[in-house]
Amino acid sequence: MNFGRAHQGEKTVIASSATSTGGYRKAVDLIAQGAVNVKPLISALVPLDRGIEDGFERMLRPNKNVYRILVGNG
Repeated sequence: MNFGRAHQGEKTVIASSATSTGGYRKAVDLIAQGAVNVKPLISALVPLDRGIEDGFERMLRPNKNVYRILVGNG
């Protein structure tokens, strides 16, 4: 990871934080019910073990169409 490129390109890295159990359940329920469509918010899905290598590298590419990269297990 070249942090200099990340800094020069003014990239933003946002980490998620814990929420209350009730808030998390409500969000998951809304997504499961189709009330919230999250697909347009996700530019790519990257496996957890490739999050740094693939996720950050995609974010640093000159392509400006990257909105959110979801790093997940599976």
